[in-house]
Amino acid sequence: MNDFDNRRDRNSGPGRPKGDPSREPSRWRGVGRPLIFWMALFLVVALIYSTLYGLNPETAEITYSEFTEQIKNGNIAEVVFEERQVSGKLKKPATFVSVNSPATFSQFKSRIPFPDDNYELIGKLEATGAKIVAKPESTGFWQIFLAFSPWIGLLFLWFIFMRQMQ
Repeated sequence: MNDFDNRRDRNSGPGRPKGDPSREPSRWRGVGRPLIFWMALFLVVALIYSTLYGLNPETAEITYSEFTEQIKNGNIAEVVFEERQVSGKLKKPATFVSVNSPATFSQFKSRIPFPDDNYELIGKLEATGAKIVAKPESTGFWQIFLAFSPWIGLLFLWFIFMRQMQ
């Protein structure tokens, strides 16, 4: 045996055959490992974002009928309109049937099922003395992500092709 064969035999270790698959490089060293890392990181960030900003236990998500009932009772202190979403504060905390909780809520949010082009809802709210705030259309995280996702996909493909060329 020559010197090269002896070195290869010593490196394979005792009890291991020369072609042992555990000594071969892993297939995950290519594109898969960083891809899994970035996907996991994205999911963790999305989970943290939705936990911090998505759920507010003090806010009741009520139906439009319950919202109009609170207007009739004069129990609306402040209303914030954001497109067809309305949220606000109540003068006196109330319980709601749609929430399925015996707790009382002082904040609410609801959706307006139709565009209020003739501003009847605004007139009813002004008659009760509620503070009315209108916010411009918000650009949420998912809207930004969807806007940039084609570019992110193209950059990802370009990255894969460049790594394959090396």
